[in-house]
Amino acid sequence: MAICQIWEDYSSGNNRQQVAMVPGGAVQNVSFTSTAGASAAVDNATIGVRLLSDTDCCFLCSKAATAATSSNGIRLIANQGEYFGVPPGGAYRFSFVSA
Repeated sequence: MAICQIWEDYSSGNNRQQVAMVPGGAVQNVSFTSTAGASAAVDNATIGVRLLSDTDCCFLCSKAATAATSSNGIRLIANQGEYFGVPPGGAYRFSFVSA
């Protein structure tokens, strides 16, 4: 079973930084296999996330509980942290599946 870690980055007001603010927000570890695993919704204050997976995978970010697949997901390479912006106030969820 693989795991992808989601680290949430918060910012107050319209102060969007070029780098992640520390300390950040919640950390979620989402387990997945060839069957998609899903996160809880990120905080409404989250403006960005860092994703780090221990295996190659595909992910999908949406407001609905939509499962990632190899055809609709964005590919992540194992052990290479990636940062993504997230529109604030959206309560987005992430889904991961093995690539």
